[in-house]
Amino acid sequence: MKNPKNPLIFIVDDDPAFTSLSKNELQNMNYTNLRIFSNGEDCLKELKAKPDIVLLDYALNNGMNGLEVLKKITMMMPHTTVIMLTAYDKLEIAVDSIKSGAYDYVIKSETAFERISNLIRKIIRQNELRIANEQLEFGKKLVIIILLLVLIGTSLIYYFFPDIFN
Repeated sequence: MKNPKNPLIFIVDDDPAFTSLSKNELQNMNYTNLRIFSNGEDCLKELKAKPDIVLLDYALNNGMNGLEVLKKITMMMPHTTVIMLTAYDKLEIAVDSIKSGAYDYVIKSETAFERISNLIRKIIRQNELRIANEQLEFGKKLVIIILLLVLIGTSLIYYFFPDIFN
């Protein structure tokens, strides 16, 4: 995550009204690093930008559907978190989405943006923890390498210059 406080968020939805509302709501939450796509193909072409989060409509009408796009995103960009959006309150959609790699799904309703906001905060926190953990692991490996080098160096000095230790 390049900027944890303002992650790059892709919004993929073919409904202009919902897209506009999404953009406004996210900007009101101080998420301004946004890119809008009306279809999955355009989103996939821009994955090189390495989005942190993708809000993806389940029922895209033009070209690939949301589930197909989701599968490609999770295959191409495993660290990108996808939140599936749907107008349908059906358990099978939720199950299919999660099985296909979605972090969660949100039903487009009057509470959708509150839920999206909570999910984004949770994702940001999890990414911060993941990055901190990776840095800690790197630090541990670095300490082990330094200790091994000191041990090898000390052994070589002792081997070639044994009188130093007497």
